[in-house]
Amino acid sequence: KPPMRETDLVYAILDFLAASPGQQFTKPQIGLATGLSMGASTIRVAFGKLKRTGIVRQEGDKLFISPDL
Repeated sequence: KPPMRETDLVYAILDFLAASPGQQFTKPQIGLATGLSMGASTIRVAFGKLKRTGIVRQEGDKLFISPDL
């Protein structure tokens, strides 16, 4: 099975977080829920893009969908 493209990773993370507004998750929790490997460098890039754009916010080790959306 070929590795997921970065765009697919971004959408997988976004879909999961958007389905749980107001809830916060750690990266391992997101990985378990989405089936993504949190060790891959592309996943770190995907999280970075979501945080830079303000779609996803982080407080400590918890990530969540921005309440401003």
